[in-house]
Amino acid sequence: MTVSLRISAAKTQSIIPAVGKNGKLGFINQRGKILIPFRFIQVKPFHEGLACAAVLSQTGTVKWGYINPKGSWVIPPQFNLARSFHKGLAAVGYQRLPKYHQRLEGLFPLTQAHWGFINQKGKFMIKPQFKKALSFSEGLAAVCISKRCGYIDPQGKWIILPHYLSAFSFHEGIARVFTGRFGFINKKGDWIVKPHYDDAGSFSDGLALLSNFRKHDGYYGYINKSGKILIPFQFKVAYPFSERLAFVVKQIHKKTELGYINPLGKMVIHLHENIFFHYRPWQANQETFQNGLALLAVQSSKGIRYGYINHTGKWEIPPKFRDALPFYHGTAEVKIKKKWGDIINKKGEIIWTP
Repeated sequence: MTVSLRISAAKTQSIIPAVGKNGKLGFINQRGKILIPFRFIQVKPFHEGLACAAVLSQTGTVKWGYINPKGSWVIPPQFNLARSFHKGLAAVGYQRLPKYHQRLEGLFPLTQAHWGFINQKGKFMIKPQFKKALSFSEGLAAVCISKRCGYIDPQGKWIILPHYLSAFSFHEGIARVFTGRFGFINKKGDWIVKPHYDDAGSFSDGLALLSNFRKHDGYYGYINKSGKILIPFQFKVAYPFSERLAFVVKQIHKKTELGYINPLGKMVIHLHENIFFHYRPWQANQETFQNGLALLAVQSSKGIRYGYINHTGKWEIPPKFRDALPFYHGTAEVKIKKKWGDIINKKGEIIWTP
């Protein structure tokens, strides 16, 4: 990332997506002041000085473009699909979409998508040609053509040919790929761990979770970057490491133990059985800790309530919300009554209510 991009990223971290009283989205600061009016149907957080924002076209379909911190269009809304900028490039695409309906948000028809990559002026640096494209990560982007996936560089050149059924972003120099089973490759396309596993997560904090369900009786373990099993297969549920902690569920002689382990596999935060990790299946490979806090839920006589613990396992923000999302750049969206939209800071203070 260049110096200018780092400065832009630092400035825009305090610009927070929020929902207005009209049900549309805009942006506020960490004090709850409106910075960009609520006029978009969808938005994504700022990356590298620009944010994805969507409006409705004259035909009623979603069109994505990119705005600056003042809310002005830098790249006019023209794409059916769009991702945030990474290293000066953003994946955008075209796809035949139905008219927008809020209840169907995030659901797309099974029509062919055509993804490419633009620069911050909106010019295509890599023309639309891919069935699927992820953002660039560590200098490479996972893309798919026809029924196979591989990796390209910022010039659109194939660095790792499309051999895989699915490909995921590089993390810490290693990417997980799927050939019918999961394995891990380096940036040359060489196998670090051959595809023998039924499930796997990306590397974080030097470790990746994985399991061969039949061989390991459905239990998960963790490997290091050499492919060596560092934490044995002993967890019924496991999540990637984040801030050097990972949520796991361990069963020994019908006794359930749940909490967070450190990179040595030691349980350092023990949780009571009425507390559980907030699982959202659509957030692939989601992190447990973010901004020093982890989102947990408690089952009580009042129903399920959500709060946040710190690295010692103590409640930093007590479980009092009907629902909640993880922290991102110092704020989190929570559900206090029947609707989403309230935003809190790390002290648990409400800084925004629609």
